Amino acid sequence: MGESHCRRIAKLGAGTWELVELPPGRKTVGCKWVFKKKLGADGTVERFKARLVAKGFSQQPGLDFQETFAPVAKFSSVRLLLSLAASLDLEIHQLDVKTAFLNGVVEEEIYMEQPEGCIAPGNENLVCRLKKSLYGLKQAPRAWNQHFDGFMQSQGFKRCKSESCIYFCKTSAGSIIYLLVYVDDLIVATKDIGLLESIKKELQNEFEVSDMGELAYFLGIQITRNRSQRLIYLNQRQHTLRLLSAFQMENSKAVSTPMEAGLQLVKKAEGEADGEFRTRYQSAVGGLLFVMLATRPDIASAVGIVSQYMSNPGEEHWSAVKRIFRYLRGTAAMGIELGCSEANLKLCCYSDADWGRCLDTRRSITGYLTMFGGPISWQSRKQPTVALSSTDAEYMALSEATKEVIFQVTLLEELGIPRTATLKSLKTTKAAWRLQRTL
Repeated sequence: MGESHCRRIAKLGAGTWELVELPPGRKTVGCKWVFKKKLGADGTVERFKARLVAKGFSQQPGLDFQETFAPVAKFSSVRLLLSLAASLDLEIHQLDVKTAFLNGVVEEEIYMEQPEGCIAPGNENLVCRLKKSLYGLKQAPRAWNQHFDGFMQSQGFKRCKSESCIYFCKTSAGSIIYLLVYVDDLIVATKDIGLLESIKKELQNEFEVSDMGELAYFLGIQITRNRSQRLIYLNQRQHTLRLLSAFQMENSKAVSTPMEAGLQLVKKAEGEADGEFRTRYQSAVGGLLFVMLATRPDIASAVGIVSQYMSNPGEEHWSAVKRIFRYLRGTAAMGIELGCSEANLKLCCYSDADWGRCLDTRRSITGYLTMFGGPISWQSRKQPTVALSSTDAEYMALSEATKEVIFQVTLLEELGIPRTATLKSLKTTKAAWRLQRTL
């Protein structure tokens, strides 16, 4: 551990913990240093990061922590806000809160070992009593979220009831500003430049914040914008290429579809998959899931199918995963386009079902896609119960689509977009009109 890191952690410790003697009957929580590289949108290393992390897995429930839940924004909410901002021609900027969790206050008594390489001379027998929510603690995300929520409300912002990670504020002059928080990454959107700079200044006064300027790279998603046409483009080219490289598929032969036509996968007939092979399969599917959830609805069906066999995959399942990789090999730069003219900004949803698709359980597949100036939300998932007919399967799929539409309509209403101005149609292959009445 370098001398500069020791000075930094000593300065950090001045407000994050205090050195005390360990009370009788109490145990300490361990800690470790985590070193990472932060990559930019082009895949190059921006900086090297060293972070002290508490070993939260050793915390005792009821003693070291109580509640742990903290909300995280849905990807669909991020896309909806970006589509709305692009269509209304709003300024979209990004902020990054440094060491965000250290702003949260720990309510419980938690004792931690002194960090390796930074033990206070002459006080080797003392331990750190935490005052702030150090990274790794089970309650750290909740403590940070509560502190941030209190600050935003003190600035006059209101928290959306349907999406707890989106805030909005309407000024007396009629200007409106939106703010989305994803852990420590913030997106701010408004048409009023003065209002934008004002909230940036307030955030920088309260937290240590990096102003990243106009939104260009968020959660591994590359973002470009065409303001003249009110469009915004999302893709994960660099992340996809890194994923292909991690599984030695970067030089594979590209294919035009993510899954072979008519392919029917079933459970492995007998035997358990090798542990290393199973881990590799699960890691590959997990990587594909992130790409699918963020920017690639075109692989949703294929990824949904291969994800059903992660407990005991076989060679035929791995071949299906490699087929998806080969499809991504030829379409790595593809993504989604959001935004349109304000007059054409309508919410539309399409729903369908594949009756009896799973040969192992005979359960059907639900599929839906919602559009709001572009694809906002999508799903391809096995239904929880067996449908007795194709009509039954369609109604189950339509029910899921309806719930998603209600959520998005409610969120848009909270953001100041009236229901009559956004809801265009809910379409399915059969019997849509009955459930349409519920909206």
